[in-house]
Amino acid sequence: MESRRIFLLGQAVTFADGAVGQLVGLEMEPDWIPTHLLVQVPGPWPWQGGRVLRLSAQAATEFRDEEIVLGIPSTKGEAIPHPGAPHAEGQVNWLDTGSRLHIAPRAVERQSGTFMGLLVEPDGPVRLIGELGLLTKKRILVPGESAAYQNHEFVWLDLKGQTLDIFPTYEPDDYVEREAWAALRGVSGLGETELRAVRLEVKDGKAALSGNVAASRIAEAMENTLSRVSCVLAVESRLVADPDLEISVASALAQNPSTQGGRFIVHSRLGRVTLEGQVKPEAAQAAVEVAQEVAGVVSVESRLQPLGPGEARPTA
Repeated sequence: MESRRIFLLGQAVTFADGAVGQLVGLEMEPDWIPTHLLVQVPGPWPWQGGRVLRLSAQAATEFRDEEIVLGIPSTKGEAIPHPGAPHAEGQVNWLDTGSRLHIAPRAVERQSGTFMGLLVEPDGPVRLIGELGLLTKKRILVPGESAAYQNHEFVWLDLKGQTLDIFPTYEPDDYVEREAWAALRGVSGLGETELRAVRLEVKDGKAALSGNVAASRIAEAMENTLSRVSCVLAVESRLVADPDLEISVASALAQNPSTQGGRFIVHSRLGRVTLEGQVKPEAAQAAVEVAQEVAGVVSVESRLQPLGPGEARPTA
């Protein structure tokens, strides 16, 4: 599955030959899709400022939280005096580390920030990354269509009277994961034992929960808690609650020809299923195998007792 692409000014750019530069500018189509990267490559000596290379955005093969990996060596690319130098104003949209982001929903507030880059989702939407604040800085994601006007010096955003609070913050996935775990530890009724039965994966700012919980209300509380974390862009829950798992296992046992007719009592503790009751001797192992195939089951313990002669369960 294709991941989102992050073009963050100031982030490292690693070439195929091992050289490392820094992203200092972007050239874009009118719809904000990047066409070229402007990369500062250091000179051979520390006191030399190096050069700026203009490279096709298609050369990027991998996007990490704070790094872009290129599939070409540092000897490729067009050397230019400074970002945007070969292009007349208005001919090509380009922004660099000196570009400002003006956020002015006129009647609500006036705030200015710095343009930090672009986030391009696999399905097409482009969002601008802006950095706000002086002492306490915050990065936000703003839809590209909010840009009413831009030149090299600034981007003017028309938010149609909305405040900045509506926009999600942008953070790398490892930071988002740490914040998500910290929030989950505050969920009532969720101790360390329960947390160890849960898996959390963060990709492109989206959190996915899986594993087992004791009750549906806890699963809902976890999902609601993550949805309130500002840097979490979306939440997907595949958590399995013990009562639901008990019903699923009991249903599977009742429907499977190898285990029909048994007297089953199903218990689950965070996905660890215990089978009790009475079954035909030949059905005991089959019951374990059937239960193990149910989604969400972590392990199965059998405490089944064999039915004696003449004790076959009557059919309804």
